[in-house]
Amino acid sequence: MTIFLSRNTFCFILLCTLHSLTIASEAKPKAIISSIVSVALPSSIPPYALKSEQTGIIPKLLNHVFKKMHYTPRYTYLPNKRVVKAFTLNQYDSAFSVPHPEDASRIYYSHKIFDFNNIAVTLKSDNFKIASIGDLAGKRIAAFQNATQFLGYEFNQAIKKSTFYTEFNDQQEQLKLLIKKRADVIVLERRIFEYYFKKLNVGNVLEGKFDIHPIFPSSPRYMAFHSTKVRSEFNLAFSEVKQSEVYQKLLKVGEF
Repeated sequence: MTIFLSRNTFCFILLCTLHSLTIASEAKPKAIISSIVSVALPSSIPPYALKSEQTGIIPKLLNHVFKKMHYTPRYTYLPNKRVVKAFTLNQYDSAFSVPHPEDASRIYYSHKIFDFNNIAVTLKSDNFKIASIGDLAGKRIAAFQNATQFLGYEFNQAIKKSTFYTEFNDQQEQLKLLIKKRADVIVLERRIFEYYFKKLNVGNVLEGKFDIHPIFPSSPRYMAFHSTKVRSEFNLAFSEVKQSEVYQKLLKVGEF
C-alpha cells in the first residue's frame, strides 16, 4: 500500500527529526580541543629549569597549570638574554623571568609564581665582610645573566665600583670561577647555588669553604604573555594549583 504525505506533513516530520538530532547532539559531552602555547624558559637555572634534562620545577609546575587551561605547552630552553629577546620579538606566546621594561604596555605579567632568593657567596678563607649590597664595591664580581635588570639600582651602582664584573648563563661556571679565586664574589639564586654545590661537592671537598651573604631582597618571578586573555586564564588556573599539594612539593629542591 502506498502512503502519500502532504507537503506540510512532510515538512513537519523533517523539522521534528532535525530538532531531535540537535538535542541528541547537545546532550553528548563536547570534546575539548587542546591549544598549543609556546613557552620560552631559561636554559641553565637548575633546579628550576635545565635544558640538558628538559625538565625542572618551572616546566613541571607549568604543566599542571596549562593542563587546567586545556593548553599543551611547547617549551624551548634559551640563555636568559635570548629568552627576553625572543619573547619581545613575539617568537613565543609566553616566557618565564622576563624583566619589567620601562614600557611594558604590550607585555602582560601573571601573578607571582614564586620568589627567587638571590645571595652573594664568597670563599670563607677570604674573610670578606659583606653586610649590604654596597659592600660589593671594589670586589671582583661574577653574577647571573641579566642580573643588572633584576637586582636594582644599588647593585648597579656597586658594580660600577667593582674591579671586575661579568655575567654567566651557565651558573656552574660562576662557582668554578670562585673556587679558582678568579672572582671574589658570585651572585646567584640560593637554590641554584645549592644545586651546583651538591654537584661539585664530590667527597665533601667543598664542605665549609663558603660564606653565604643574604644581602638581597626577595625577587618575585612571573610568567609573561602577549595576550591578556591567556594571562587571565593562567592566573585563574595557577591560583588553583597554588592551593594544592603539588605547588609545595615542586618547590622542594631535588623533587623535579
